[in-house]
Amino acid sequence: AILDTAQAFVRPGGLLVYITCSVFDAENGEQVAAFRERHAGFAPVDHRQLWDGRFPGHEGAARIAGNGGISLSPALSGTDGFYFHALRRGA
Repeated sequence: AILDTAQAFVRPGGLLVYITCSVFDAENGEQVAAFRERHAGFAPVDHRQLWDGRFPGHEGAARIAGNGGISLSPALSGTDGFYFHALRRGA
């Protein structure tokens, strides 16, 4: 419901960013996948390029999920669990 509500405020070409403090796929990638089924006009950005551009030298600190999101975890990055997914609305 959060993504469905927020998408109404994204202009063509704009970004919709979904962030959670969870490591559970049901709250992360599954939510993004379900949203994309309902809103085909949104596509993921290149999360590898995004991460490497913002955090050079920390390539191993995040897991880039197969669906494109970025995951941080206590085991991998020494942080709390976080998930980040950016979607660009088509023009």
